[in-house]
Amino acid sequence: MTKFGTYLPSAVTLIVFLGMTACGSTSRQLQSITISSGGNVSMQYTATGTFNKAPATVSPLPVSWYVVNSEVMANMSPPDYGYTLTSEPYSLNPCVLTDTVVALAPMDPNAPTSGGIPSKAYQDLVVTHTVSVEGGFVAAAAPANCSQ
Repeated sequence: MTKFGTYLPSAVTLIVFLGMTACGSTSRQLQSITISSGGNVSMQYTATGTFNKAPATVSPLPVSWYVVNSEVMANMSPPDYGYTLTSEPYSLNPCVLTDTVVALAPMDPNAPTSGGIPSKAYQDLVVTHTVSVEGGFVAAAAPANCSQ
């Protein structure tokens, strides 16, 4: 009983400490994306990400770029629900005023550079832009800026 009594306070302290640190720590996650266009080429887009932990802002943010045209999307077959991240700015050429540029990235900055997206998340984030965070992904949409 003496040995058990000696180790019990240390074991309880360790368990409480591990429980507190596990509950209090969250991994770094992407919270939002903003899309900017401009510079010398107004049809060039760059994504910036905001995270919950430092570094809080990353630009350019590696994202998967999509161009959505609601007129064309209505007549398309279902897309491949995937992503491929790139840090390169996106150039929209040719530019159509009814286009929408969408940047999408996983919330986890350590996620693979390519992979699948749940179909519901793809629909809500990329096609209809009804939410900005869903299914472990974050997205932002910007109307085409076709001025030159």
